[in-house]
Amino acid sequence: MDDQPPILIAYGSLIDKDTISDYFGSQSVKSADVVKVKDYKRIFNTEVTVRDYTGIERAILNAEKSKESEMNAVKIECPSFEDFGRYALREDGYRFRMVGSQVEEVQQNID
Repeated sequence: MDDQPPILIAYGSLIDKDTISDYFGSQSVKSADVVKVKDYKRIFNTEVTVRDYTGIERAILNAEKSKESEMNAVKIECPSFEDFGRYALREDGYRFRMVGSQVEEVQQNID
């Protein structure tokens, strides 16, 4: 097992600087980069099942494979496994995927 905390490629609510700071600290905001993820696209195509909502239909922003597509995202270096674990608990019900070779840096530092 690798002893380095994971690097996240975020495309939803975690692209917000305040949210990144809340979960991973201000240093993670300073080191976050804008990236392009090849062969993926964003799509609202999954019904909400992990959070309760009433009186309104809601869909979850999802990323799905799509040849010759690309989506922008933010690369975040998690400071520790504990921070990643806290974030993963928030994202209960979602799947994490490995996309390393499909990520291309677009802009250094979102701050």
